[in-house]
Amino acid sequence: MSRLLMLQSRYTRSTAFLAVALIVAGSSAASAQPLAGEDPGVGRTRAAKVRLAAKLGQALPNYPPADTEIVYDLPALIDLAQRRNPATRIAWEHARAAAAAVGLAEAQYYPTLALIASYGGGYWDLNVESRADLSEFATRDDALGALLAGAGEKSANLDVAAAYTRAGASVNLRWLLFDFGSRKAAVEATEKKLDAATLSFDSAHQHVAFAVVEAFALWQATADHEHAAEVSMRAAQIVEEAAQARYRLGTLTEPDLLQANSEALFAAYIRETARAESEVAYVNLALATGLAPGTELSIARFEVDRLPATLDVPLQDFIARALAQRPDLLARAASLEAHDASLRRSQAAYFPKVGLLGRASWSQMDNSIREVPGLEDIDYGLEDYGAFLTLEWTFFDGFARRSGERVARAAQAASRAQLENARNRATAEVWRSYVQTRNAVGRREAAQAMVDAANARFESALSAFEQGLVDMPGLLLARAAQAQAERAQAESGAALLSSLARLALGAGEMDQDFLGPRGAP
Repeated sequence: MSRLLMLQSRYTRSTAFLAVALIVAGSSAASAQPLAGEDPGVGRTRAAKVRLAAKLGQALPNYPPADTEIVYDLPALIDLAQRRNPATRIAWEHARAAAAAVGLAEAQYYPTLALIASYGGGYWDLNVESRADLSEFATRDDALGALLAGAGEKSANLDVAAAYTRAGASVNLRWLLFDFGSRKAAVEATEKKLDAATLSFDSAHQHVAFAVVEAFALWQATADHEHAAEVSMRAAQIVEEAAQARYRLGTLTEPDLLQANSEALFAAYIRETARAESEVAYVNLALATGLAPGTELSIARFEVDRLPATLDVPLQDFIARALAQRPDLLARAASLEAHDASLRRSQAAYFPKVGLLGRASWSQMDNSIREVPGLEDIDYGLEDYGAFLTLEWTFFDGFARRSGERVARAAQAASRAQLENARNRATAEVWRSYVQTRNAVGRREAAQAMVDAANARFESALSAFEQGLVDMPGLLLARAAQAQAERAQAESGAALLSSLARLALGAGEMDQDFLGPRGAP
């Protein structure tokens, strides 16, 4: 009975699964069928994609191809990247925009002169109804009473209509003379923003240089890994040949021979893996440099022995350098000064403004009057010249000035906090990079000593194995130690180069010469 229930349960689950599968397949088939009428937005989207793809192709910079006949060293790659990387172009355009903003703010010191001209026509209708009682004036004893003698209540109606044409021109001059420092603060704010943009441009150059150095260090490390893997593979082949020789002499067992063959095949696999990693690292280096896809350059190795063997400069000196010359920190300080000037400008809005207003205008109006005999045409011209001192003082604006001052104060406080945060972050980066560099120097020395010891060990183990004094596991262990030492040496050199570059970036000295004769940044 229990077996029957089990079979029934399995049948129920299978039936349910089949039903769900049929539903999903049906819905997928329905979704795959074309709609009866295409959405009109589909065609528009397709056309937009074609248009934007063409624009994207036009936006790509048309750089000349890199010279593939020369050998590029690390400083040459940095220079190539700084001329091709989009980050430097973006920072440069921001600096240009900031320079233009300074000119825009300085324009407030100059007068504005505008010419306005107009010509047109229209129709006007004048309807006047008047009623006056002149009897009181008729009783006076003066000349007016004699003139209005006998006059009583009078009324008059006037209805005049005319079509007219009018031409006019005017020259208007406006000049703000005094504004309690508002324009000065505006110019100062834009000048500080220009300083920040220029420093950000320098910072972008340093970050591009650092990206190239870091990618170069990784590429060189993978190239060293490939070389070490090649050496390890040759060593494994030597071990395999020695094992075959001893096997033919009958002094080595077949399992030991098979183990040697397996180690040789594994060493070949490691070599291919290292070669693939080296190719990927070259692609990353080419991208950091700004090369076109598929560009193959000849790149010179950087001799890690040129790097300093010790780090004699104290940590506080690096921190002092960073706080004195690091461009991103200086840009933050310039931004804070810009917000200070913006606050002064918002405060100057509470005071009046004194200006000069000048005007010179001319107008001519021709009227064609209807239904008034004798007044068929009336033409007149008007010339107006004048100059005025103006005083503008806003007493109430819906608390707009007060809100503007609050916005400026909040932005100033945020900028001050950002500067403090950037300063703390820079100090932490320098400290961390300093420790990493110091440790990398020690690792480099230890790795070199380990390579020397591993090479001597392998040579000794191989000689002893050929004489039958060392077994196969001992020889393979010596070969593995040699490969491990070669890889550690490559990694230690890349770590030292990368940590020195990071320390130079943290101190604000990241350029083509940071690995020059002075060694440490």
